[in-house]
Amino acid sequence: MDGGGRGVLFGGMSDHGREDREPRVVRLALDLVEFCDRIEAKILRKRKVALNDHLQDSAASALANVGEGWDDPNPREKRRFFHYALRSGGECQRQLRGVARVRAISPEELAEGMRLLLDLKLDLLRLIAWCDRTLAD
Repeated sequence: MDGGGRGVLFGGMSDHGREDREPRVVRLALDLVEFCDRIEAKILRKRKVALNDHLQDSAASALANVGEGWDDPNPREKRRFFHYALRSGGECQRQLRGVARVRAISPEELAEGMRLLLDLKLDLLRLIAWCDRTLAD
């Protein structure tokens, strides 16, 4: 474990302003926002403004909740924010399937987004389980 008591699960403490030292879950949430931004033009070319807006909002919500949970010292609050981020990730999955279904993104882009979301989901589930174990002690 590192000095912050977070150990490998939390990726150690991060230096503010040093993206390479951010915890993995934060990097994944940032990658999700970047991915959604990258495919935005394709979605808008198909005139799917509502799908794009929901996708962007869900990705931003996942990032915001990961950040809130990461920064909160209370395991109960961490758990709540990580759970919200998990739900926002689920919304992203549904929106990505929608934009793929109307052929606004390629199957390869859908697969890339789904892999990213799966990684984020698995990290969030591990963090939620850690919070549950901490609260049970």
